[in-house]
Amino acid sequence: PGRRRQGHCLFCNLTLISACLAMGYPARWVNISTKHTYGHEVTEVWSNEFDKWVFLDATRDYYAYDPDTGIPLNLVELSERLAEITPAPATWEFPIEHHLPNDDLLTAAHVAYRQGDNSVPIDNPDEGPHHLILKGHLQMVLRNDFASHPQPLPWRISSNWGSDLFYCYYGDMFPRKQEYQRHTRRWQDFNPSLNQTELFPVATADQSVLRVDMDTETPCFETFLMRLDSGPWSPIPGTSLEWRLHEGPNSLRVKTRNTAGVCGPESLLRVAMHS
Repeated sequence: PGRRRQGHCLFCNLTLISACLAMGYPARWVNISTKHTYGHEVTEVWSNEFDKWVFLDATRDYYAYDPDTGIPLNLVELSERLAEITPAPATWEFPIEHHLPNDDLLTAAHVAYRQGDNSVPIDNPDEGPHHLILKGHLQMVLRNDFASHPQPLPWRISSNWGSDLFYCYYGDMFPRKQEYQRHTRRWQDFNPSLNQTELFPVATADQSVLRVDMDTETPCFETFLMRLDSGPWSPIPGTSLEWRLHEGPNSLRVKTRNTAGVCGPESLLRVAMHS
């Protein structure tokens, strides 16, 4: 009773991840396991719209968001909000199940939930606060290409985890777990930005020409696209271009496109040319 989906959480979320990847949206598998030895497998998808990773759970069929802004949250943000209401560090010796926050504290975490049309609401009191409590320790699998490269698989036995095939995020309230070898507490390490275009303008011998070098971290990258002023978008052959300026204001917009045809956000350069 109370189950929102049937089937193992890893199967449900790997299916969601595979669907996202097939449509050109970067997605990854993350394990969350704070309460005790029990854990849960979930998904994070990169959002160009919000310029961040976004948490999704295919098994429980919901995502979390900030109730003030309506912006979806990622797992590091959820871990940080949970840390603010956790009374003591969660460890193997003193697992979080021994000091579960009460309902008032859970409200203070300032997390809202959005779900599909389901007969069992995600905030069903019979289910308890487990869907939030689990989001303290985070373990990201180091790859997501299991369809094309099945091996090696992260070690999985019942409810226990631990191997060097995970990259873990920790904090003061959710300290390192000794069964994992790779850890970070730096936001950018666990939440790398994707699909963006960095532009590096460089002066040339001709004062009316700028060389613009480009760089990106775009999975399944196909090409850069550029737009000069109000002209059409066109592909760029390579990672550099010569931009000839005209009198007055000039604008250059560049974005990435991956092999599924999904474009990244636009990067913009503006230059005023005066003779």
